[in-house]
Amino acid sequence: MMRNGHSKQARTHVKPVGLIALLTIASLMAHLPSRAGEYTSEQSLTQTVAINKPEIQGASLPQPLAAQLVQDMAWRSFVPRNEVRIVRTEEAVLDGCRDVEPPEMFCQAMGLPGWKVTIEAREHRFVYHATKAHGFKLNGPASVSPKITNQVLEEASWRSGLPLSKLKLYWVENKTWNNGCFGLPGIGSCIAAKMPGWQVTVTDGEKQRWVYRTGLSHTVLFDAAASQISKRVPTDFSQGTANAVLQDMSKRTGIPQKELQVIRAERQTWDGCLGVAPPGTSCTRIGLPGWRVVVEGNQQHWVYHVASGRGLKLNGPESLPRILVRAVLKDVYPSTESPPPNLQVFWAEQKVWSDSCRGFPASSPGICTPGNFPGWIVTTTNGQKRWVYHTGLLIGASLHSESSN
Repeated sequence: MMRNGHSKQARTHVKPVGLIALLTIASLMAHLPSRAGEYTSEQSLTQTVAINKPEIQGASLPQPLAAQLVQDMAWRSFVPRNEVRIVRTEEAVLDGCRDVEPPEMFCQAMGLPGWKVTIEAREHRFVYHATKAHGFKLNGPASVSPKITNQVLEEASWRSGLPLSKLKLYWVENKTWNNGCFGLPGIGSCIAAKMPGWQVTVTDGEKQRWVYRTGLSHTVLFDAAASQISKRVPTDFSQGTANAVLQDMSKRTGIPQKELQVIRAERQTWDGCLGVAPPGTSCTRIGLPGWRVVVEGNQQHWVYHVASGRGLKLNGPESLPRILVRAVLKDVYPSTESPPPNLQVFWAEQKVWSDSCRGFPASSPGICTPGNFPGWIVTTTNGQKRWVYHTGLLIGASLHSESSN
């Protein structure tokens, strides 16, 4: 355990933030149904479903079909079959795609008689569309949790620079990812195990789409390769300025420069601080012509302010990943307490530490591993106290001290 002597009434802890710690894989896998030979007869299937008494509107769901849906839900959610139950069934008339298709996809209007079935597995609740003769489909948009969709839309707004009112969900598809990083590169150490989750696509209603990979109820990661984003870089934005920004970001993150790209650049007029200074800082009121530059790569989305002859500055608060903002603000108060509405990030500064203790003294010799450890210094406040966190760039331990203002 590390100790902190930076401030009076200080306390320090090490706590994971960012990517939420995943369930123990061994215990999880022990309860999974196997796809082969898990039922001895159709009767055992129907008996499992018959234990539950779901709300029914219209004709009852045939027991063999109900059993198939319960089995499918168990596979998709990684929840033991005996904890899966049908909670609602209603009659429906479905098209050739069972009313489950992305926007603009053509489906035959066949008028198939069927059901909309809501199934619960622990905290997960999925909606299926089923017919007796044409099988079933999971309705992803109706099944993904509001918590996930809210986080995706918030992250897409931050990444795109567009207000939430300009964004909407385009499509949601259930997925099983091949590791704890959801099969995405450039994140760090990943648990080598299957992970259930979602692929969520957000659109601006025109040509742009942002694609995210998520868990069933936590963690949102950006899939740059699957996204369709229009770069907005004027022709008079020089390659020299772009290279200076890319080199700085590569140095700060350890990400190779070839894996970074400028996606937006817009002309701005800055003050003597280049528009980057903690609240309350006095900055010379001069009009410096320059640029606001947005760079992306390996989950990172950074904003720079540049002025000719004055260099560049990283805008920490705008560059701080939303996943870290949520994690740090959530950590300030115990889970049993509701954080005050005025709790906010006061300032954020990117930092590269020379060891794994990220600037905090070690409790014993040899506990800190030498090397380059990029991350953030994040200061939060409720107006009376400040909490300071040292974090990784996206994931990792959070080292925390607090003091009165």
